[in-house]
Amino acid sequence: MFAALAACVIWSCLLFARGGFWRARERDDAPAAAPAASEEWPAVVAIVPARDEAPLVAETLGSLLR
Repeated sequence: MFAALAACVIWSCLLFARGGFWRARERDDAPAAAPAASEEWPAVVAIVPARDEAPLVAETLGSLLR
């Protein structure tokens, strides 16, 4: 019972007291640039999750482009 109550309190603090920590606002400073009317969206979009992998990002993107 105590563990369930503790988990509920912790999740409540995270959700209401942390100001939307899951939104990663420190990374969303610039508004997204919408394409001009004459531009078309690409046929394929790739999202590459990379964290602390700076040396390998260039190689990874190169292989995706090939």
